[in-house]
Amino acid sequence: MPTSPRLAPPRQPRSRKTLERIVAAGLALLEEEGPAGVTVQAVVKRARSSVGSFYARFRGKEDLLAHLAEHVRDAAMLEWRITLGDPVWATGDLAQAAGAAVDHLRDVRARWDTGLKAAAALGGGDQDYETFRRRVVEELASRLLERYAEITHPSPDVAVRVALWAVLGVIDHEGSGVTPTDLDADKLRSECVAMLLAYLTGRPRDDGGQVDFFDVWS
Repeated sequence: MPTSPRLAPPRQPRSRKTLERIVAAGLALLEEEGPAGVTVQAVVKRARSSVGSFYARFRGKEDLLAHLAEHVRDAAMLEWRITLGDPVWATGDLAQAAGAAVDHLRDVRARWDTGLKAAAALGGGDQDYETFRRRVVEELASRLLERYAEITHPSPDVAVRVALWAVLGVIDHEGSGVTPTDLDADKLRSECVAMLLAYLTGRPRDDGGQVDFFDVWS
């Protein structure tokens, strides 16, 4: 678990467990109720801890909120670095890489949207949240550009970024009623991969069917 510079890492297992429970409780309250819901009493109740244990680790609510924001950001970046170690980037072709890119965008949306937005609400606005999303898109674009020879768009550098942001836009609205309600998660994923590949190559979709493709570059 990432630790804040304001905290000395606990040395004893019991102390570490107490800190982990307090942080987990704070994170849950932050996501459920926002910063206003992260009170000392609410945190210690959910953590099954005590006020004394809380103040032995944090100077007060604001100290905890700062730690939670840092924790969320550090955890997101750590897991993202692990994601970039996916073997498909080294061994897969463009279709496999496109599928992995869509999967990772969906995972980022599902796993980190709520937490990062909650962390941003602690004072950083949306800057940290949007910075993380931009970094994800840029690094996925770099992985796709490793298949440069397979991309037929005349401006691959631009195309991969436009396509990834378009896919992310669809994912952002998944389940909101904006995307077609007759598409289940697997079908929507398949369509996002097809859209990405069609924009980059204009070739047949990855499930063997044909995509009606309008050549905007001619």
